[in-house]
Amino acid sequence: EGVDREQRVYAPFALGKRACLGRQFAYFEMLTVISMILQKYRLVPIKGADKIKIHEGGTLVVDNSFRLQFKKYVRGEKVEAPSKVPKFEPEYTLEEVARHHTLEDLWVIMDGGVYDITKYAEIQGKGGHPGGSEILVAYGGADVTAE
Repeated sequence: EGVDREQRVYAPFALGKRACLGRQFAYFEMLTVISMILQKYRLVPIKGADKIKIHEGGTLVVDNSFRLQFKKYVRGEKVEAPSKVPKFEPEYTLEEVARHHTLEDLWVIMDGGVYDITKYAEIQGKGGHPGGSEILVAYGGADVTAE
């Protein structure tokens, strides 16, 4: 009676007042181990493995399994580059991007990537661009990296 049961709840690796004290230590320990492995081995994709599909978001998500093998690193050994470098994204010319400059079809270039921001531009108010859709349309079809 009168006891706050929430005070005794343990949530491992939680945030706030119940945060695990060893969380940061575990994170740095993990980085150290990964760094030591990468100093001794090269990670090479397994030949014949499925094509990798990566989705960007808050984190990178791989659709299918991403299979690698470890090859012992030998100092001075020449590494043969793959004959064909896979492309994960289509390439667009400035002229192609410039054709997409209306509220119904709006693309921009930022840091070398091409983004379709049509749905974002259509959002009015909360969740949309703070300057409104007009500013997005004004810069539509152009490189906005410096803006």
